[in-house]
Amino acid sequence: MSVDIVFIDDEEDILNLVRLRFRKLSKVEGVNIHLFSNSPDFEDYIKTTNAEIVSVITDINMPNNKVLKTLEGERSRFRFSLTYLCSAYDQSDYQEMISAHSIIHFFKKPLNIESIRDKILGDLAERGVKI
Repeated sequence: MSVDIVFIDDEEDILNLVRLRFRKLSKVEGVNIHLFSNSPDFEDYIKTTNAEIVSVITDINMPNNKVLKTLEGERSRFRFSLTYLCSAYDQSDYQEMISAHSIIHFFKKPLNIESIRDKILGDLAERGVKI
């Protein structure tokens, strides 16, 4: 089974932290970590990936952000997908979006990368995916 964990944020320092903290996961067979700093790169990836399961964590406040719309259009290709949002702004600002896109969890910035990793792994385990 192949699992892709995707993190999208336009702040390079956050992507670097994710890269460091998710390094061990990237060495697990069948788990692929993908980091993107913009929505168009994610759009190219999601249309071509062969992963069975995709977990996507995205900052919602990025220029030209179409991550959620793009993911909705591709969701049927996967056994399942898990979607998470992060932002420096309060979750209440995004309640409508959270409901409309089946968001699993909202992470408030500054991010605790270990907490995000643990949440994703826990959500995957709940669905029978052991990593």
